[in-house]
Amino acid sequence: MATSILLAKLFGAWLLIKGLVVLKNRKTVEKIVDGVLKSDALMFMGSMMATLIGLLVVLTHNVWEPEFAAVITVIGWLILIKGIVGVFFPDSMRQMAKSMTKGGMYAFGSVVSIVVGAYLLYTGFGY
Repeated sequence: MATSILLAKLFGAWLLIKGLVVLKNRKTVEKIVDGVLKSDALMFMGSMMATLIGLLVVLTHNVWEPEFAAVITVIGWLILIKGIVGVFFPDSMRQMAKSMTKGGMYAFGSVVSIVVGAYLLYTGFGY
């Protein structure tokens, strides 16, 4: 349970901050993402870091109980999958990332990050 609480606090803070930054600085974030997508080195390093973080979460916290711990496990698996796709299929990752910048996807993703982050923080600090 201690690992679940720690990861809830960590991912909660990360998701909340990420969501707020993207909402507040959308144009700057779009420029940064565009720069990363144009750089093979940054794409590779980012994907390898995501793979490492995803593996750390999945190997230490593969909990599928119907409570907040399962949310952390899903986040870990999503990070791992994102990292693996980025390493092995960087062009597909670029296409997917570019499609996410269209329309209201940035705002939608930010709101989801804020809600999930707030939930994890509430849960992590509530124990």
